[in-house]
Amino acid sequence: MVDEVFLRCLTRLPGPAEREAMIDLLRPHFDERVVAPEGDHLDSGTDSKTDRRVSWGNHFDPESSRIRMDEERKVRMGDPPTALLTTEFRERFEDMVWALVNTPEFSIIP
Repeated sequence: MVDEVFLRCLTRLPGPAEREAMIDLLRPHFDERVVAPEGDHLDSGTDSKTDRRVSWGNHFDPESSRIRMDEERKVRMGDPPTALLTTEFRERFEDMVWALVNTPEFSIIP
């Protein structure tokens, strides 16, 4: 898992010290990381579809503007965290990714 994250973020494998540091970060909660899904685990609780009532024909209507502004607010909030991993493990994994994204060698090529 650590190797895969390094390859995806930095396009290289971790060095021995880097691998051990990340394994030490993830190890405490790794074995109990998966949470059994309750009900439909794919339902995030938010409607990801756009409201079809808004079109070019009514885009000057105040209600249409409100609908689109609500959709924009939901998009800016982002997806909710997964409920399929324990909070402790998910936060540690996010810390690992955040550390890699903040390294000088990380770059985004649009």
